[in-house]
Amino acid sequence: MSKVAAERALEQFNDNNWEEIEPYFHTFENFYKFLAKYGLDEQLNFYNIPDDYENQYLGVMINSKPELTLQYIIDNLVTDVEKRGNDYYLRLRDREELSELFKQNSRWEGARSVAKAVLGEDWWEPYDSTTDDVYRDVYDELTPENKRYLSQAVFEEISQQKIEPETEMLESLAEEQGHPEYVELTTDNIKSLMDDEETGKYLLRLADNVKSEMYSIHHGAFNNAYSDEIYDEVWSELGIFFEGRIDETPRVIKNADGTEKTKYDLYIKLKDFPGVISKFLSEFPENNYPSDSLGYSGTYIGILQAMMDETVYDWLDFRVPDYPDYRKTTQYINDALRDYI
Repeated sequence: MSKVAAERALEQFNDNNWEEIEPYFHTFENFYKFLAKYGLDEQLNFYNIPDDYENQYLGVMINSKPELTLQYIIDNLVTDVEKRGNDYYLRLRDREELSELFKQNSRWEGARSVAKAVLGEDWWEPYDSTTDDVYRDVYDELTPENKRYLSQAVFEEISQQKIEPETEMLESLAEEQGHPEYVELTTDNIKSLMDDEETGKYLLRLADNVKSEMYSIHHGAFNNAYSDEIYDEVWSELGIFFEGRIDETPRVIKNADGTEKTKYDLYIKLKDFPGVISKFLSEFPENNYPSDSLGYSGTYIGILQAMMDETVYDWLDFRVPDYPDYRKTTQYINDALRDYI
């Protein structure tokens, strides 16, 4: 075949007549190589690709003209991806969209459901009741300095009350003080009294305000430790396909009445957009089904899901713990104490 034949074939293709030349080449790869031989490959019209050959054609083009091909893809097929400099970013509908890449589970506590909850805009507190013993779960977990601080808060709340000697330790102290019918609390003895479990629990029953705040402290620390642990797991998995976290880009829009408001568009940097696209095209070169087409879903998440469905990639997954890390809960309790009390 001559250059004249190549030019004629190119003209046929660009006039949307691939069926006329297909019998001579059979594949787009052969056709492209023929055009490239005569320097005519850059004159190919992307928009005349027959749907049944889209992946095959793009697979050839992404290896020979990667920048041009990727730009065509984000302009026409995967329109939620934008290029900034040399990097590619995914534009999200909302944060929860990323949870669609996690493994679905029949149990609510599966990775996808939990990822959706922790990525959501609403504050996630999965546990309503976190303790039935704030002495054991809060006071016992405090640092020595915080124990002294909380003991003084108890003293300030109940020091004006008549403290009956309801425990063995209080009975002994009342005898020492010379009035066995009541105990006189002081800033010097309150810490040692609180350190005795039986006595400390009794004093907390009298200090309603402090005890109530201790329940709040534990509830917040327990839920925060749990959600932070899940959040870290979620982002560790997302790190396979993305870099960094979600970027909120402000955009001012005008209302019908002429007023303005700021809307925030959500973006996240893609780790290897060209690599993922190339892998998709190599895995589904024949377009056997409509869903095999690169542009079928029109979204980057949809492309990843399609490959996960076919085990090209594994679904993102992690073990959902029953409880938060004990050490983190303890840390959060100590960090929050003086904000509450």
